[in-house]
Amino acid sequence: MATYISTSDITDSVLLETALSTLLTAKITASDAAVVDLAERFGVESASIEITPVHYLVKRWAAAWTCRELSMDLIGKNSADIPDLEKYKIKYDIYDKLLSEIEPQINVAVLAGSVSVAQDRAGIQCGTLFRA
Repeated sequence: MATYISTSDITDSVLLETALSTLLTAKITASDAAVVDLAERFGVESASIEITPVHYLVKRWAAAWTCRELSMDLIGKNSADIPDLEKYKIKYDIYDKLLSEIEPQINVAVLAGSVSVAQDRAGIQCGTLFRA
């Protein structure tokens, strides 16, 4: 199975200081399967997912998914008396919202690497830019 993110893609310092490296590695591995599941919902086979390079939205989705799952595993670890002040629950809610914002932007073209024309926020079509 392809790898879509690595530990360097996880930048949440609160999660990184708390999560064991084995837990982080396990969640990153699980995120690879989650990306494949996401692609299958769009009818894209795992072999067709673009991995060189992984599209920014796919990488961002996988990192947010990993952080959400890490947060879920860590809820209750700091024993807050008020559940709404539990930092890992707050993190979970943040990453869950981020996933719901990123997912509608992902489509077959993003997953299969066939994005050749993009639109800016005003809806004006522009070509893909490459820099040396």
